[in-house]
Amino acid sequence: MPAEFDSSSLEARVLRLLQKAYPITLDEMERKLRISALKLKRVLATLEIKGLVAIRPLPDKTYVDLISQNFRFTGRNPSQQKKLKHTKAKKPGGGDQTNDYDGPMFG
Repeated sequence: MPAEFDSSSLEARVLRLLQKAYPITLDEMERKLRISALKLKRVLATLEIKGLVAIRPLPDKTYVDLISQNFRFTGRNPSQQKKLKHTKAKKPGGGDQTNDYDGPMFG
């Protein structure tokens, strides 16, 4: 059974980034996700326990590999969310008044 993640969670953001950018280092992930190194390491440790990612430390960099595609996202995508309709506020007095301005353009 695939692991399920809320589409707006940090785990989902990490997994989407790993799907798009491969290979990627921890430093690149921190910059692209705009999160601290500690948060990223905690999320990656959780995903590693679930068997979805592998962390490969090298002497100069640490790479993160997506080793399983056995997951799915739940919740709404941003494109599925209902758009707000903005209505114009009614003017006091009903708005049926004509403009009696006789300026230089309407003279």
